[in-house]
Amino acid sequence: MSSAAVASHLQSDEATLIEEFLAAQRNLTAVDRFAEQHRAAPSHSSYYRDLIPLSKPGAGQQYAFEVNLDLCSGCKACVTACHSLNGLDEDETWRSVGTLASSETGFQQAVTTSCHHCLDPGCLTGCPVNAYDKDPLTGIVRHLDDQCIGCEYCILKCPYDVPKYNATRGIVRKCDMCSSRLSSDEAPACVQGCPNEAIRIRIIDQAETAASITTESSSFLRNAPDPKITIPTTRYSGSRPLAAFEPPQPTPAPAHLPLAWMLLLTQLSVGGFVALAAFTGKLTPLEENRIAGLSFAALLTGLLVSVFHLGRPHLAWRAVLNLKRSWMSREIALFGLLFALAAMNIAVRLEESIFPHLATVRGVAAVSILTALIGILAVFSSVMIYHDTHRSFWNWKATSARFAGTLLILGGSLAMLTLQVSPSASAAALVVLLCTGLKLGWEITLLGAETGTSPASARSATLMKGALRRFVIARLLFGIAGGLVCPALVWNHGDKPTAAMFAGIGLFFCFLGELLERYLFFTAVAPDRVPGSAPS
Repeated sequence: MSSAAVASHLQSDEATLIEEFLAAQRNLTAVDRFAEQHRAAPSHSSYYRDLIPLSKPGAGQQYAFEVNLDLCSGCKACVTACHSLNGLDEDETWRSVGTLASSETGFQQAVTTSCHHCLDPGCLTGCPVNAYDKDPLTGIVRHLDDQCIGCEYCILKCPYDVPKYNATRGIVRKCDMCSSRLSSDEAPACVQGCPNEAIRIRIIDQAETAASITTESSSFLRNAPDPKITIPTTRYSGSRPLAAFEPPQPTPAPAHLPLAWMLLLTQLSVGGFVALAAFTGKLTPLEENRIAGLSFAALLTGLLVSVFHLGRPHLAWRAVLNLKRSWMSREIALFGLLFALAAMNIAVRLEESIFPHLATVRGVAAVSILTALIGILAVFSSVMIYHDTHRSFWNWKATSARFAGTLLILGGSLAMLTLQVSPSASAAALVVLLCTGLKLGWEITLLGAETGTSPASARSATLMKGALRRFVIARLLFGIAGGLVCPALVWNHGDKPTAAMFAGIGLFFCFLGELLERYLFFTAVAPDRVPGSAPS
C-alpha cells in the first residue's frame, strides 16, 4: 500500500484509535516546522528582521520586549538560545519560563520573562559602585561586569529577580537584550530562538509607557510585583485574563549571614555609643573606657564581617561611588565616618596628647554625642537600604522597629554588663526590659498576619509558622531569657558579683535572640515574584 493510501486510510472513519494517534504523531511540532522551514529557505535573515524594528529609537523612545502569551508554549527554546549565544555558565540563566496555574478554571499559562529594561531601574539606582548603565539611545539597561563588586544589592532592589549572582566570577550578570546583535540589525537570541515567534522587539514611547503603568489597562504582566516601582517596559498580550492565578507556596529566602552579623554588630556598637553619650558625666573613667572599647571592637568586627558578603572583596573601596542615589553607598560612608569617630573616642580617653583640645570633660562629652549621632544616622541608612527594596516585610515601620530595638536592647545590655551595680545599671536594665517587651510583643503580632490585607505579609507569617517555626521559638525563648528575666534580676539585685553574672548572661542571650531575629528578617521575606523566577 502506498504512503498516500495509508494516509487516506488513517483519515477515514475506519481508522482505529491507535491509528489516529499515529497520524497525530506525524504532524510536525512547532520546533519541527521551524527547523524544516529554515532548512529549506535560502536566506534566514528575513524571518528575524520581521521580529525587530527596522529603525532605531528616536527621542523619548527605547527598545522593549513584546511577548504574546497565546503563542508561548513553554518550550524554553528562548532559555536555551540565550544560554548558548551569550556563553553563559552551566548553572546561569538570564531568561526564565514559568507557569501560571488557576485552580478555578484549570487553565495553565506559560510565561517567558527576562530583564524588563525599566524606565526607572532599581538595579541602577541602588548599585553602590555604578555598575549599571541605561543607554540613552536604546534604553537598554546594561551591567558593567568589570565594575561590579558582587554585593548583590541589585538583586534585592529588582522586583523581578532579574540580576543573577555568578558565584564563580564573584559578580552579578544579567540580560542586555543582546545589544551587540541589535546594533548589527540582528534579533536577540531569545527572539531568534523562539519557534512560535512569541517574543519580539518593539520601539515604545517612554512617556506613554510610564503613563499606562498607572492605569488598569497596563500591558504589563498581572500577578507580578507592582510595575510602578521601576516602570518595566516589557509588553504582554494574550486573549485570556490572568487575574485568577494563585501564587506558589512561599519558601525561605537566603539568610545572607554576613549581612545579618554586620547589622547586628554595628547596631550593638551604636547602642554602646548611645549609652556612653547618655551616661556621660555619671560614669567613672574606667567604665567609660570599657563601653567605648567594647563598642569600637563590635564596630570593627561588624565592618570586617561585611566584606565576606562581597564576591570581589578587594574592590570594596568602590562602594561609595554612588552617594547620590544609593543608600548602600551612604551607609558605607556613614559607617566609615563612625569608625573614625569611634577611634577618636578611644584616643581622647587613652592619650590626651593626641587631641589635647578635646581631652576635657566637655570635649569628651562632645565627641561621645557626635559619635552617637553619626551612629544613629548610619543605622537609619541601614533601614533605608531595605525599605528601598519595596518589600512589605522590610517596610520603613517594620525595619525601623527591628533595628532601633536591637540598638537599644544590645546597647542597654552592654551598659548593664559594664556598669554592673549602680543607678546607671538599673536604668540600663529598665531600658532593656521595656524595649524587649515591646519588640517581642510586636514580633508575635506578625505571626497573625495570615488574615491581614497584604499577601506578602501573609506569606511571611506562613513561613514563620511553618518552615521557620523552630527559629521563631528559639528567638522568643532567648529574647525572654536575655531581655526580660536577666534584666529584671539585675534591676532587683544589689550583690555586685551576682548582678554581673546575670548581666553577662543577659547580654549573651540577647545577642543570640537578636541574631535569630536578624536571620528571620532575611529568610522570612516573601515578596511578590514574576512567574518562573527563582528566589534570590
